[in-house]
Amino acid sequence: MGRRLLGLHSCLRHVGYSVAMAKVETLPWDVVDYLQTDEDQVAYLEAVLEGVRELGDPEHVAVGLVDIARARGLLSELEEALRRYVPVEAEAEGE
Repeated sequence: MGRRLLGLHSCLRHVGYSVAMAKVETLPWDVVDYLQTDEDQVAYLEAVLEGVRELGDPEHVAVGLVDIARARGLLSELEEALRRYVPVEAEAEGE
């Protein structure tokens, strides 16, 4: 049990293989591009809620709702509505 576990790269190097790490190019990705229909948005929100149940992090619900608002072009309306419900004291404390 006291043996040190090695990653694949370390194991291959240990047995004499030379491993070159390739540069990985990533592309921009935005979930909003895939939330075009009501069905897509419902499925996404269901997946978010399932993740919240499994991971216990309710902040994901807010992120999911913002993503859906962005997909519907309603982000400014959502921000406006949230401002109405945020107590003035809480706003002052956050600044």
